[in-house]
Amino acid sequence: DIFGFESFAVNGLDQLLINVANERLQALFNVQVIAAEIKLMRAEGIASAEDTVDVPTAGPCLDLLTGKPSGIIPLMNSLCSKPKKG
Repeated sequence: DIFGFESFAVNGLDQLLINVANERLQALFNVQVIAAEIKLMRAEGIASAEDTVDVPTAGPCLDLLTGKPSGIIPLMNSLCSKPKKG
């Protein structure tokens, strides 16, 4: 599901994390499949237009959510793992 962030009446953190994991897996799958297809095309002597292959990605959104050190999830993790002052 590319960019398949589901829209329910209420989306919780668990659904967000599931969607992020799915999108990261989809991105990895796309990279692997395209690389394999380009390799196959070269082996078969087919001229490839690999420079013009434009695969949509959720990269900017995933970076916002998971990028280190300032992505939303890493920031939440660091805030949640700090000892409470008291």
